[in-house]
Amino acid sequence: MFVNPPVHPSEALREHDRIERELIHHAPRLSEAAWKAWEAEGRQLRVALSDEARASGRGGPASWISHNVRIGPALAVLTDPLVPTLSGDALDERLQLLISAHSTGRLQRAGAAGVVITGAITTAGLYLTETASGMVGLTPLALWALAPLVNAYRPPVGGRGRRLEWSAVGFRPIDLDVAREFAAARQQQGTAEARGRAVPAAPTQHHAAADPDEASDTHEAIAAALTVLDDLDRAWLEFITDTSPDGLRAFYFDMPALWAKPPAEPVLHYQAALYELREFLEGVPSAPSADEGWRAGVVAERAVTAWGAARSYAVQVGVGDGRSPKELSAARQLPKLIAQFVDAGTTAAQAGRLKVLIEEQMAQLTTRPATEHVAAINVLGGELHRVPLQPALEAPPAAR
Repeated sequence: MFVNPPVHPSEALREHDRIERELIHHAPRLSEAAWKAWEAEGRQLRVALSDEARASGRGGPASWISHNVRIGPALAVLTDPLVPTLSGDALDERLQLLISAHSTGRLQRAGAAGVVITGAITTAGLYLTETASGMVGLTPLALWALAPLVNAYRPPVGGRGRRLEWSAVGFRPIDLDVAREFAAARQQQGTAEARGRAVPAAPTQHHAAADPDEASDTHEAIAAALTVLDDLDRAWLEFITDTSPDGLRAFYFDMPALWAKPPAEPVLHYQAALYELREFLEGVPSAPSADEGWRAGVVAERAVTAWGAARSYAVQVGVGDGRSPKELSAARQLPKLIAQFVDAGTTAAQAGRLKVLIEEQMAQLTTRPATEHVAAINVLGGELHRVPLQPALEAPPAAR
Protein backbone atom coordinates (compact mmCIF):
# COMPACT_ATOMS: atom_id res chain seq x y z
CA MET A 1 0.00 0.00 0.00
CA PHE A 2 1.48 3.35 -1.03
CA VAL A 3 1.70 5.80 1.84
CA ASN A 4 2.20 9.56 1.66
CA PRO A 5 3.28 10.31 5.24
CA PRO A 6 2.82 13.82 6.68
CA VAL A 7 5.95 15.81 7.52
CA HIS A 8 6.62 19.22 9.01
CA PRO A 9 6.73 21.95 6.32
CA SER A 10 10.26 22.94 7.30
CA GLU A 11 11.49 19.40 6.58
CA ALA A 12 9.62 19.27 3.28
CA LEU A 13 10.95 22.70 2.29
CA ARG A 14 14.51 21.72 3.23
CA GLU A 15 14.23 18.63 1.02
CA HIS A 16 12.70 20.76 -1.74
CA ASP A 17 15.65 23.19 -1.69
CA ARG A 18 18.18 20.36 -1.61
CA ILE A 19 16.61 18.68 -4.62
CA GLU A 20 16.49 22.01 -6.46
CA ARG A 21 20.25 22.40 -6.11
CA GLU A 22 20.71 18.92 -7.53
CA LEU A 23 18.29 19.64 -10.36
CA ILE A 24 20.15 22.79 -11.32
CA HIS A 25 23.48 21.00 -11.17
CA HIS A 26 22.58 17.86 -13.10
CA ALA A 27 19.53 18.67 -15.24
CA PRO A 28 19.38 22.38 -16.09
CA ARG A 29 17.22 21.97 -19.19
CA LEU A 30 13.79 21.50 -17.65
CA SER A 31 10.84 22.96 -19.53
CA GLU A 32 9.00 26.06 -18.39
CA ALA A 33 6.00 23.94 -17.36
CA ALA A 34 8.22 21.78 -15.15
CA TRP A 35 9.80 24.84 -13.53
CA LYS A 36 6.36 26.34 -12.85
CA ALA A 37 5.15 23.13 -11.22
CA TRP A 38 8.31 22.95 -9.12
CA GLU A 39 8.10 26.58 -8.01
CA ALA A 40 4.39 26.21 -7.18
CA GLU A 41 5.17 23.39 -4.76
CA GLY A 42 7.93 25.39 -3.11
CA ARG A 43 5.63 28.39 -2.81
CA GLN A 44 2.93 26.27 -1.17
CA LEU A 45 5.40 24.88 1.37
CA ARG A 46 6.67 28.38 2.18
CA VAL A 47 3.12 29.63 2.68
CA ALA A 48 2.38 26.77 5.09
CA LEU A 49 5.61 27.43 6.98
CA SER A 50 5.07 31.19 7.20
CA ASP A 51 1.49 30.61 8.34
CA GLU A 52 2.72 28.50 11.23
CA ALA A 53 5.42 31.05 12.10
CA ARG A 54 2.89 33.89 12.23
CA ALA A 55 0.47 31.82 14.29
CA SER A 56 3.20 30.83 16.74
CA GLY A 57 4.27 34.46 17.07
CA ARG A 58 0.80 35.65 18.00
CA GLY A 59 0.07 32.68 20.25
CA GLY A 60 -2.84 31.41 18.16
CA PRO A 61 -3.43 28.17 16.28
CA ALA A 62 -1.62 27.49 13.05
CA SER A 63 -3.26 26.03 9.99
CA TRP A 64 -3.78 22.30 10.44
CA ILE A 65 -1.74 21.69 7.33
CA SER A 66 1.29 23.37 8.98
CA HIS A 67 1.60 20.28 11.14
CA ASN A 68 0.23 17.80 8.61
CA VAL A 69 1.78 18.76 5.26
CA ARG A 70 2.55 16.20 2.59
CA ILE A 71 5.07 16.61 -0.20
CA GLY A 72 3.83 17.43 -3.68
CA PRO A 73 3.92 15.21 -6.77
CA ALA A 74 7.07 16.79 -8.27
CA LEU A 75 9.09 16.31 -5.09
CA ALA A 76 7.66 12.80 -4.76
CA VAL A 77 8.92 11.84 -8.22
CA LEU A 78 12.37 13.21 -7.44
CA THR A 79 12.66 11.36 -4.13
CA ASP A 80 10.91 8.08 -4.94
CA PRO A 81 13.41 5.19 -4.75
CA LEU A 82 11.74 3.19 -7.54
CA VAL A 83 11.71 5.87 -10.24
CA PRO A 84 15.40 5.49 -11.26
CA THR A 85 14.94 1.72 -11.66
CA LEU A 86 11.88 1.80 -13.97
CA SER A 87 11.28 2.59 -17.62
CA GLY A 88 8.53 2.47 -20.21
CA ASP A 89 5.01 1.53 -19.10
CA ALA A 90 6.19 0.56 -15.62
CA LEU A 91 7.63 4.05 -15.13
CA ASP A 92 4.45 5.73 -16.39
CA GLU A 93 2.35 3.60 -14.04
CA ARG A 94 4.55 4.57 -11.11
CA LEU A 95 4.44 8.24 -12.06
CA GLN A 96 0.64 8.21 -12.28
CA LEU A 97 0.49 6.58 -8.86
CA LEU A 98 2.77 9.25 -7.39
CA ILE A 99 0.76 12.05 -8.98
CA SER A 100 -2.55 10.74 -7.64
CA ALA A 101 -1.16 10.01 -4.16
CA HIS A 102 0.58 13.37 -3.73
CA SER A 103 -1.99 15.77 -5.18
CA THR A 104 -5.47 16.90 -4.29
CA GLY A 105 -8.34 16.27 -6.68
CA ARG A 106 -10.90 18.82 -7.78
CA LEU A 107 -13.63 17.39 -5.57
CA GLN A 108 -11.40 17.64 -2.52
CA ARG A 109 -10.47 21.22 -3.35
CA ALA A 110 -14.13 22.05 -3.94
CA GLY A 111 -15.00 20.52 -0.57
CA ALA A 112 -12.32 22.56 1.13
CA ALA A 113 -13.64 25.67 -0.59
CA GLY A 114 -17.06 24.82 0.77
CA VAL A 115 -15.62 24.62 4.26
CA VAL A 116 -14.03 28.05 3.89
CA ILE A 117 -17.20 29.60 2.46
CA THR A 118 -19.29 27.99 5.19
CA GLY A 119 -16.92 29.43 7.78
CA ALA A 120 -17.28 32.88 6.27
CA ILE A 121 -21.09 32.62 6.28
CA THR A 122 -21.01 31.39 9.88
CA THR A 123 -18.84 34.32 10.90
CA ALA A 124 -21.22 36.76 9.21
CA GLY A 125 -24.16 35.15 10.99
CA LEU A 126 -22.41 35.42 14.33
CA TYR A 127 -21.69 39.08 13.65
CA LEU A 128 -25.36 39.76 12.92
CA THR A 129 -26.36 37.83 16.04
CA GLU A 130 -23.86 39.76 18.11
CA THR A 131 -25.12 43.06 16.73
CA ALA A 132 -28.74 42.20 17.38
CA SER A 133 -28.34 40.65 20.84
CA GLY A 134 -25.44 42.68 22.18
CA MET A 135 -23.34 39.58 22.97
CA VAL A 136 -19.89 41.05 22.40
CA GLY A 137 -17.04 38.68 21.57
CA LEU A 138 -18.63 36.07 19.30
CA THR A 139 -17.10 37.35 16.06
CA PRO A 140 -13.47 37.64 17.31
CA LEU A 141 -13.77 34.14 18.76
CA ALA A 142 -15.05 32.77 15.46
CA LEU A 143 -12.32 34.51 13.48
CA TRP A 144 -9.69 33.09 15.83
CA ALA A 145 -11.07 29.57 15.40
CA LEU A 146 -11.50 29.85 11.61
CA ALA A 147 -8.14 31.53 10.91
CA PRO A 148 -6.43 28.27 9.86
CA LEU A 149 -9.14 27.54 7.30
CA VAL A 150 -9.14 31.08 5.94
CA ASN A 151 -5.36 31.02 5.65
CA ALA A 152 -5.62 27.80 3.67
CA TYR A 153 -7.29 29.63 0.77
CA ARG A 154 -5.07 32.47 -0.36
CA PRO A 155 -3.46 33.82 -3.53
CA PRO A 156 0.22 33.01 -4.01
CA VAL A 157 2.82 35.70 -3.46
CA GLY A 158 4.07 36.99 -6.81
CA GLY A 159 3.68 35.14 -10.07
CA ARG A 160 1.44 35.89 -13.01
CA GLY A 161 -2.28 36.41 -12.74
CA ARG A 162 -2.41 36.02 -8.94
CA ARG A 163 -4.98 33.23 -9.27
CA LEU A 164 -6.22 31.56 -6.10
CA GLU A 165 -4.26 28.47 -5.20
CA TRP A 166 -4.67 25.77 -2.56
CA SER A 167 -1.48 26.59 -0.73
CA ALA A 168 -2.31 24.78 2.48
CA VAL A 169 -5.08 22.37 1.47
CA GLY A 170 -3.16 20.31 -1.06
CA PHE A 171 -1.04 20.22 -4.18
CA ARG A 172 -2.35 20.44 -7.71
CA PRO A 173 -1.64 17.41 -9.90
CA ILE A 174 1.07 17.71 -12.55
CA ASP A 175 0.95 16.44 -16.12
CA LEU A 176 2.43 13.06 -16.93
CA ASP A 177 4.87 14.70 -19.38
CA VAL A 178 6.14 16.97 -16.59
CA ALA A 179 6.51 13.95 -14.31
CA ARG A 180 8.55 12.22 -17.03
CA GLU A 181 10.87 15.25 -17.14
CA PHE A 182 11.43 15.01 -13.41
CA ALA A 183 12.02 11.27 -13.70
CA ALA A 184 14.59 11.87 -16.44
CA ALA A 185 16.25 14.49 -14.24
CA ARG A 186 16.40 11.96 -11.42
CA GLN A 187 18.03 9.39 -13.69
CA GLN A 188 20.52 11.95 -15.02
CA GLN A 189 21.33 12.88 -11.45
CA GLY A 190 22.16 9.27 -10.62
CA THR A 191 24.39 8.99 -13.69
CA ALA A 192 26.24 12.20 -12.81
CA GLU A 193 26.75 11.10 -9.23
CA ALA A 194 28.14 7.80 -10.43
CA ARG A 195 30.69 9.61 -12.57
CA GLY A 196 31.55 11.97 -9.73
CA ARG A 197 32.05 15.70 -9.80
CA ALA A 198 34.63 17.06 -12.18
CA VAL A 199 37.07 18.59 -9.71
CA PRO A 200 40.53 18.82 -11.28
CA ALA A 201 43.29 16.72 -9.81
CA ALA A 202 45.88 18.48 -7.70
CA PRO A 203 49.40 18.96 -9.03
CA THR A 204 51.78 16.12 -8.30
CA GLN A 205 53.89 18.22 -5.97
CA HIS A 206 51.04 18.40 -3.45
CA HIS A 207 51.13 15.63 -0.89
CA ALA A 208 49.59 15.03 2.50
CA ALA A 209 50.53 17.62 5.07
CA ALA A 210 53.88 16.50 6.45
CA ASP A 211 54.73 19.49 8.67
CA PRO A 212 52.82 22.02 10.80
CA ASP A 213 53.34 24.86 8.32
CA GLU A 214 51.84 22.88 5.44
CA ALA A 215 48.93 21.78 7.64
CA SER A 216 48.36 25.40 8.63
CA ASP A 217 48.31 26.47 4.98
CA THR A 218 45.77 23.75 4.23
CA HIS A 219 43.46 24.88 7.03
CA GLU A 220 43.80 28.48 5.87
CA ALA A 221 42.82 27.46 2.34
CA ILE A 222 39.75 25.62 3.65
CA ALA A 223 38.85 28.60 5.85
CA ALA A 224 39.20 30.94 2.88
CA ALA A 225 36.89 28.73 0.81
CA LEU A 226 34.35 28.72 3.65
CA THR A 227 34.55 32.51 3.76
CA VAL A 228 33.88 32.62 0.02
CA LEU A 229 30.82 30.41 0.48
CA ASP A 230 29.53 32.60 3.32
CA ASP A 231 30.08 35.75 1.25
CA LEU A 232 28.23 34.30 -1.73
CA ASP A 233 25.32 33.17 0.42
CA ARG A 234 25.20 36.59 2.11
CA ALA A 235 25.30 38.40 -1.23
CA TRP A 236 22.41 36.31 -2.55
CA LEU A 237 20.40 36.78 0.65
CA GLU A 238 20.88 40.54 0.48
CA PHE A 239 19.89 40.52 -3.19
CA ILE A 240 16.57 38.75 -2.58
CA THR A 241 15.65 40.43 0.74
CA ASP A 242 16.78 44.05 0.33
CA THR A 243 13.59 46.16 0.35
CA SER A 244 15.31 49.53 -0.03
CA PRO A 245 14.70 51.43 -3.30
CA ASP A 246 18.11 50.40 -4.61
CA GLY A 247 17.56 46.78 -3.59
CA LEU A 248 14.13 46.58 -5.22
CA ARG A 249 15.45 48.19 -8.37
CA ALA A 250 18.32 45.69 -8.52
CA PHE A 251 15.96 42.74 -8.01
CA TYR A 252 13.18 43.73 -10.41
CA PHE A 253 14.86 45.95 -13.02
CA ASP A 254 18.65 45.69 -13.01
CA MET A 255 19.29 41.95 -12.53
CA PRO A 256 16.08 39.91 -12.84
CA ALA A 257 17.98 37.32 -14.89
CA LEU A 258 19.57 36.08 -11.66
CA TRP A 259 16.24 34.63 -10.47
CA ALA A 260 14.29 34.11 -13.71
CA LYS A 261 13.30 30.54 -14.59
CA PRO A 262 14.51 28.71 -16.52
CA PRO A 263 17.92 30.21 -15.74
CA ALA A 264 20.24 31.43 -18.48
CA GLU A 265 23.59 29.78 -19.17
CA PRO A 266 25.80 32.12 -17.04
CA VAL A 267 23.39 31.79 -14.12
CA LEU A 268 23.42 28.01 -14.51
CA HIS A 269 27.21 28.01 -14.40
CA TYR A 270 27.14 30.01 -11.17
CA GLN A 271 24.53 27.77 -9.56
CA ALA A 272 26.53 24.69 -10.53
CA ALA A 273 29.77 26.22 -9.21
CA LEU A 274 28.10 27.21 -5.93
CA TYR A 275 26.64 23.73 -5.54
CA GLU A 276 30.05 22.20 -6.25
CA LEU A 277 31.72 24.44 -3.64
CA ARG A 278 29.09 23.71 -1.01
CA GLU A 279 29.20 19.95 -1.57
CA PHE A 280 33.00 19.88 -1.56
CA LEU A 281 33.28 21.81 1.71
CA GLU A 282 30.65 19.64 3.38
CA GLY A 283 32.76 16.58 2.57
CA VAL A 284 36.09 17.96 3.81
CA PRO A 285 37.34 15.97 6.84
CA SER A 286 38.48 17.56 10.09
CA ALA A 287 42.11 16.88 9.12
CA PRO A 288 42.24 17.84 5.42
CA SER A 289 45.15 16.99 3.20
CA ALA A 290 47.14 19.46 1.15
CA ASP A 291 45.37 18.21 -1.98
CA GLU A 292 42.00 19.03 -0.45
CA GLY A 293 43.22 22.49 0.50
CA TRP A 294 44.33 23.10 -3.07
CA ARG A 295 41.03 21.86 -4.48
CA ALA A 296 39.11 24.10 -2.09
CA GLY A 297 40.87 27.10 -3.59
CA VAL A 298 40.05 25.91 -7.12
CA VAL A 299 36.32 25.45 -6.55
CA ALA A 300 36.09 28.67 -4.49
CA GLU A 301 37.71 30.70 -7.26
CA ARG A 302 35.41 29.06 -9.80
CA ALA A 303 32.34 30.03 -7.76
CA VAL A 304 33.45 33.65 -7.30
CA THR A 305 34.25 33.99 -11.00
CA ALA A 306 30.91 32.48 -11.98
CA TRP A 307 29.06 34.86 -9.63
CA GLY A 308 30.73 37.85 -11.22
CA ALA A 309 29.93 36.57 -14.71
CA ALA A 310 26.30 35.91 -13.77
CA ARG A 311 25.87 39.43 -12.38
CA SER A 312 27.52 40.99 -15.43
CA TYR A 313 25.20 39.01 -17.69
CA ALA A 314 22.15 40.00 -15.64
CA VAL A 315 23.06 43.69 -15.79
CA GLN A 316 23.64 43.44 -19.54
CA VAL A 317 20.28 41.75 -20.16
CA GLY A 318 18.22 43.83 -17.72
CA VAL A 319 14.45 43.63 -18.07
CA GLY A 320 12.97 42.31 -21.27
CA ASP A 321 10.73 44.88 -22.98
CA GLY A 322 9.35 42.74 -25.77
CA ARG A 323 11.99 43.54 -28.35
CA SER A 324 12.90 40.85 -30.86
CA PRO A 325 16.47 39.55 -31.21
CA LYS A 326 16.81 41.53 -34.46
CA GLU A 327 15.75 44.73 -32.73
CA LEU A 328 18.05 44.13 -29.78
CA SER A 329 20.94 43.56 -32.18
CA ALA A 330 20.13 46.79 -34.00
CA ALA A 331 19.99 48.74 -30.74
CA ARG A 332 23.45 47.46 -29.83
CA GLN A 333 24.94 48.09 -33.28
CA LEU A 334 23.67 51.66 -33.60
CA PRO A 335 25.98 53.27 -31.00
CA LYS A 336 29.03 51.75 -32.70
CA LEU A 337 27.97 52.91 -36.16
CA ILE A 338 27.06 56.38 -34.92
CA ALA A 339 30.33 56.74 -33.03
CA GLN A 340 32.19 55.95 -36.23
CA PHE A 341 29.93 58.32 -38.21
CA VAL A 342 30.62 61.35 -35.98
CA ASP A 343 34.32 60.56 -35.68
CA ALA A 344 36.40 63.34 -37.20
CA GLY A 345 38.61 60.77 -38.91
CA THR A 346 35.74 59.26 -40.93
CA THR A 347 36.00 60.13 -44.61
CA ALA A 348 33.11 61.29 -46.79
CA ALA A 349 32.98 57.94 -48.60
CA GLN A 350 32.84 56.06 -45.31
CA ALA A 351 30.18 58.46 -44.01
CA GLY A 352 27.92 57.67 -46.97
CA ARG A 353 28.11 53.95 -46.33
CA LEU A 354 27.67 54.45 -42.56
CA LYS A 355 24.57 56.55 -43.21
CA VAL A 356 22.99 53.66 -45.12
CA LEU A 357 23.89 51.18 -42.38
CA ILE A 358 22.54 53.47 -39.65
CA GLU A 359 19.25 53.93 -41.49
CA GLU A 360 18.95 50.16 -41.94
CA GLN A 361 19.47 49.56 -38.23
CA MET A 362 17.09 52.38 -37.24
CA ALA A 363 14.37 50.77 -39.35
CA GLN A 364 14.54 47.73 -37.06
CA LEU A 365 13.61 49.79 -33.98
CA THR A 366 9.87 49.29 -33.53
CA THR A 367 9.33 48.75 -29.79
CA ARG A 368 11.33 51.86 -28.94
CA PRO A 369 10.99 54.44 -31.74
CA ALA A 370 14.14 55.47 -33.54
CA THR A 371 13.46 59.12 -32.72
CA GLU A 372 14.18 58.39 -29.05
CA HIS A 373 17.56 56.97 -29.98
CA VAL A 374 18.30 59.96 -32.19
CA ALA A 375 17.31 62.42 -29.44
CA ALA A 376 19.56 60.68 -26.92
CA ILE A 377 22.44 60.64 -29.38
CA ASN A 378 21.95 64.33 -30.19
CA VAL A 379 22.31 65.15 -26.50
CA LEU A 380 25.49 63.10 -26.38
CA GLY A 381 26.75 64.80 -29.51
CA GLY A 382 26.18 68.21 -27.94
CA GLU A 383 28.17 67.18 -24.90
CA LEU A 384 31.01 66.04 -27.17
CA HIS A 385 30.80 69.24 -29.28
CA ARG A 386 29.78 67.16 -32.28
CA VAL A 387 27.26 68.05 -34.95
CA PRO A 388 23.75 66.66 -34.17
CA LEU A 389 23.07 63.35 -35.85
CA GLN A 390 19.84 64.10 -37.72
CA PRO A 391 21.18 67.11 -39.69
CA ALA A 392 24.36 65.19 -40.38
CA LEU A 393 22.40 62.24 -41.74
CA GLU A 394 20.32 64.50 -43.97
CA ALA A 395 23.35 66.39 -45.31
CA PRO A 396 25.17 65.00 -48.37
CA PRO A 397 28.48 63.23 -47.64
CA ALA A 398 30.52 65.96 -49.35
CA ALA A 399 29.13 68.58 -46.94
CA ARG A 400 30.68 66.88 -43.91
